[in-house]
Amino acid sequence: MVPAQVTIRDIITIFKRRKLLFFIPVVLLTLMSIGGSYLLPKLYEVNTVILYQRNDVATPLLGLEFTSNMGAEDRIRMYREILLSRSVLDKLIDSLGWRKDIKSEQQLQVIFTSIAKRIEIANRSSNTFVIGFSDRDPYVAQQTVKILTSLLIETVSKVQTQQNENAVAFFEGKLKEIKEKLDENQRKLMAVIGNRVSSLPEQGRTQYLQIENIDRQINQIENQIAIYQQSLQTLQKVTQHLNISKDKEELYNLARNDIPFAQDLNALLKKYDEMLLRYTSEYPEVKKIENQIIPLLQRIKNSIDSDLIKKQSLKNEQEKIRQQLIDNMRDSYVSLRLNGEQESDYNLYKKLYEDMKVKLEQARTTRDLGYTTANQFVILDPPILPTKPTKPKKTQIVIAGFGLGIFLGLLFVIIRELLDTTIRTPRDIEIFQKPIIAYLTDGKEEK
Repeated sequence: MVPAQVTIRDIITIFKRRKLLFFIPVVLLTLMSIGGSYLLPKLYEVNTVILYQRNDVATPLLGLEFTSNMGAEDRIRMYREILLSRSVLDKLIDSLGWRKDIKSEQQLQVIFTSIAKRIEIANRSSNTFVIGFSDRDPYVAQQTVKILTSLLIETVSKVQTQQNENAVAFFEGKLKEIKEKLDENQRKLMAVIGNRVSSLPEQGRTQYLQIENIDRQINQIENQIAIYQQSLQTLQKVTQHLNISKDKEELYNLARNDIPFAQDLNALLKKYDEMLLRYTSEYPEVKKIENQIIPLLQRIKNSIDSDLIKKQSLKNEQEKIRQQLIDNMRDSYVSLRLNGEQESDYNLYKKLYEDMKVKLEQARTTRDLGYTTANQFVILDPPILPTKPTKPKKTQIVIAGFGLGIFLGLLFVIIRELLDTTIRTPRDIEIFQKPIIAYLTDGKEEK
């Protein structure tokens, strides 16, 4: 068989012959797409663009900062996990006031799934990303983006703060452990020196007495610091939910401590008790005393905080003086022939202690900077209440329906033509390679 050659004229002829088969799917699909674009629910999409500013301060414990050294994709992946977590979605539902309408756990899961599908988060650049949400209600979409942004920043800040707090707690524990071993070695060293104090020159005996005097001062300061810290814990506990009648015993215990304004607090408490013997707790004079106690507790707390810093600084200074005196005695009186292993342990723990103090200060600095993690997120484009729906996109739907109709129309025409065995022209017979006996005219004169 000889393959038939199809000309443009043949294509036009085929199109004329099969025009209904071509136009029907085009018209039907176009009309369906137009109808569908109007019947589909209208969705309002709201987006916010956020700039993430890197924090170049390293976390001392891990040697790297929590998110700043992450790649953009890793950071977005982490943010997506946070936004789609059960805790964040729970808070979102509570914030939107939907909790009261949920009757079962199954219904809650359906809502979670629906919300998760409509949350969008993606990179715009290495330091900017977009959070988006779509809903039939434009106000709900706007509020959801606001809440999600707030919850994301809050969660990242919380994780960052917790990590920094853990680093500080780790170094504080290590510093305390090394300090105890250093003090133990110091006591052993001083015991050796004390046993031989009679053989020391006058200057050496004077230094030894100075060390003993400083030790007593340090013990007094440590006792005062312990009292202050205990008082702060009591104040923290009492002031969270202050009820003077219930917390009176705690307040009396606080007034017995050697703290600022303790006498004033004790006098107010006694006056409060005297008034309660004659009047109820609602009596104006009783209320007046209560109103005096509350600001007094705040003044006590502020004073303790200030004095605690001074006491800690004084303790550090005394420890430095003591350390210097011990080092001078150890270095100056080689004739004492101190135990070599003991002196080596002392030097080792002293160096570790100094190094750990530096790392602890670094950890505290990082922790303090971590409290401003929320400031690393800058909202460039806030979520704006949309006035027009973003979905469905009618023009795109109609164009897609029209294009699909053309494709199916052409496909139907081609299939129908291939399946048609009707002979219409001499060329339709030539492909069979058989002799032609005669032609029958259709009565139309060829021009």
